[in-house]
Amino acid sequence: MVLLWLTRRPLPLCAVGKGGRQKAQDKAQALTTAPVTGRLLRHLPYTLASLLFSAFYNVADTLFVSHGVGDLAAAGISVVFPLTVLQGAIAQMVGAGAGAMVSPCLGQKDYRAAGRVTKSAMAFFYTTALGITCICLLFRTPLLRLFGATAEILPYARTYFTILAAGNVFSTGFSSIIRAEGRMDYSLWIWLLPTGVNLLLDWLLIYRLHLGIAGAAWATVIAQAVSFCMSVLFFTRFSCQQFRGVRADRATVGRILTLGLPTLVQMGSLSVVLVVMNGLLAPRAGTVGVAAFGYVSRLAEFALAPFSALCLAAAPIIGSSYGAGLHSRVRQTVVRTVQLGLVYAVVAVAVCYALSGALLGIFTRDPAIVQFGIYCLRRLAPALLFLPPVLTVSAYFQSVNRAKSALVTAGALPLCLCVGACLAAPLGTEAVWWAVPIAAAVCAVFCGALYARQAGKRKRWAL
Repeated sequence: MVLLWLTRRPLPLCAVGKGGRQKAQDKAQALTTAPVTGRLLRHLPYTLASLLFSAFYNVADTLFVSHGVGDLAAAGISVVFPLTVLQGAIAQMVGAGAGAMVSPCLGQKDYRAAGRVTKSAMAFFYTTALGITCICLLFRTPLLRLFGATAEILPYARTYFTILAAGNVFSTGFSSIIRAEGRMDYSLWIWLLPTGVNLLLDWLLIYRLHLGIAGAAWATVIAQAVSFCMSVLFFTRFSCQQFRGVRADRATVGRILTLGLPTLVQMGSLSVVLVVMNGLLAPRAGTVGVAAFGYVSRLAEFALAPFSALCLAAAPIIGSSYGAGLHSRVRQTVVRTVQLGLVYAVVAVAVCYALSGALLGIFTRDPAIVQFGIYCLRRLAPALLFLPPVLTVSAYFQSVNRAKSALVTAGALPLCLCVGACLAAPLGTEAVWWAVPIAAAVCAVFCGALYARQAGKRKRWAL
C-alpha cells in the first residue's frame, strides 16, 4: 500500500528527472534494438544468479535453526512451509503476469499503460497479502495443525508462523516487472542484498542474541522489508514507467492473473510429478528407490535452473519486440533461446553420465541408494534434451500475452510425464524411467507444432 501511495505522489526533484527517465527509457528500448544473442547472454548471468539466490534464501532459516536451535525448531519451519509456498506462488503469478503485460507496453513506448499494469498488480497483491495475513493470524493454531504440527512442534511453529504472517505484505519486490524494463542488474540486487541481510541477521539473532526461532522469523521479515524498500526506490526513482494520473483497474488485474496462471501451474507441477513418481516407485523399488529418486529430484532442480534462467532472460526481449511489432526479432529470440538451451542440455547430460556417482555421493554414502540413483539418473538425464523447446515456447506464449496457449504449454509437460509414467508402470521400474524422456520428447513435438502454427498465422497476418 505504501508503494501505491508513493507512486501516486509527485516525485521529488532528486527523483526521475527528464534525463533520468530518458535514460531508463533507453535501457528499456535496448530490448528491441540490441543484438539478440548478446542481449540474451548479457541477461543470463543475472537471471541465473537470481534463481540461485532465491533458492538459497528459501533454505537459509532452516540451515541456521537446525544447527543453532534444534530439530524441533527446524521441523516448525517445515510445518510453516505451505505459507511460504503460498506467498511465493501468489507473488510469482502476479509478477509474471504483470511482467508479460509491461514488456509489450514498453515496446510500444506506452509508459502510462505500463504504469497502469504495475499499479494494478500492486493493488491486487497487497490486498491479497493483507487478507492472507488476517486469516493466518485469526486461525493460526487450526492452520498449523492442518499443516501437520504436533504438540511438540506447535510452539515453535506458532512463533515462526505469527511473525512471518505479520510481515506477509513485504514478501515480494516485483523483480519480474523490474526485469521487464531490462534492468537485470537491479533485479539481481533485489535478491542478493536481502539474502545477505537474512544470513547476517540469522547469525546475529540466533547465535549472538539467542532469540531462537523468533530470530529466524524476524531475519526473514526484515530481509523481505529490505527487498520492499529497494522496490520502492526503483519505482519512484529509476523506472521508465509513468504512474502519475493512472489508476489500477479490475480488467487489468484479471488479465494479469490470466497471464500469470501458467507460472502458477509450472510452480505446482513439480510437486505433482514427484507425488506420482513416488507413488509408482514405492511398491516397485521400495525405500531405496524412493530415497534415490528423492536425491535425483534435488539434482534435477539445479539442472533445470539454467533453462528457467534462459527463459527469464528471453521473456522481456520477446515481449518488448512483440509490442514493437518486430516479429522477426521475436522468432530470432525464440530460436536462439532454444539453441542455447540445447547446448547446455548436451553438457548437462554428459555430466550426469560421467559424474553420476559423485553427484549422488553429495547426498548419501549408502552404496545401495547411490547405485540405484546412478541407474535412475542415467535414464532420466536424456529428458533434458527435450526441455528447451517446451520451456521456451511456454515463455513465448506468456510474453506475447497468449494466455490460453501459455497455460496449455505450461501444463503439457507435467501431464505427459504423469500419464507416461502411469501407462509404463505395469511394465516395471525400467519402463517408468524410460517413460520420462519419451514423454518429454512427445511434449517437445507438441509445443513445437503449437508454436509453428502460431508463427504461421502471424506470418499470414503480416502479409
